[in-house]
Amino acid sequence: MEATAQCGRCDFNSTSHVCTVIRGSHSSIRKDSMEEICSSAEETVHTGSVNTLSFTDVNLEPYMMYEYRISAWNRYGRGFSKAVRARTKEDVPEGVSPPRWTKMDHLDDVIVLSWKKPIQSNGPIIAYILLRNGIECFRGTSLSFSDTEGIQPFMEYSYQLKACTVAGCATSSKVVAATTQGIPQNIPPPRVTAPSAEALHVSWHVPPKPNGVIKEYQLRQVGKGLIYTDTTDRRQHTVTD
Repeated sequence: MEATAQCGRCDFNSTSHVCTVIRGSHSSIRKDSMEEICSSAEETVHTGSVNTLSFTDVNLEPYMMYEYRISAWNRYGRGFSKAVRARTKEDVPEGVSPPRWTKMDHLDDVIVLSWKKPIQSNGPIIAYILLRNGIECFRGTSLSFSDTEGIQPFMEYSYQLKACTVAGCATSSKVVAATTQGIPQNIPPPRVTAPSAEALHVSWHVPPKPNGVIKEYQLRQVGKGLIYTDTTDRRQHTVTD
């Protein structure tokens, strides 16, 4: 939190005011010099007897810079120590959103994913881990990834994102990506039998990889071309001529 360079006020006048507060926090993101940073308003975090020489400050923010100074007084007045800074340890990130996905034009076997930084990183992000159907498919520090390994047309894939600091990883909720339809693959040859001397019966099976919804089957005969179109999923035809 950016605020004051001295005693919680950027316009603090030491000739007309006395500061009696103790602690102030600094943003862990800003990298300005100490002369350019205005600390947040100070607050008294501990008041104790002269025999108490230590204090543990709790309920602080992870990976945040805090500034402390000691105030002591006697019957002649009050004095202050120089300020010292300390940073809290890193923690697991908070606010990790699921990745966003898009499809590439004219490609049914690629899913492009991108994501944002966590709302609160709680330390430097050392890695993003992308899970597809629960299995890691990416690890790195970039904010995007094109998934091409084993992507099939007309399928659904579940993705989750992990954001990690040295303290651990936080996992997003799941998002489901769907690929577009593609050309049918692995079409088996038809089965042909001769029920009579003047007829041939042709039948076939659904392709093991339809890659979409089959709208029709076309039966072609060498030398003649298209001889039959099946739009009712009968998957059989008797050729008599």
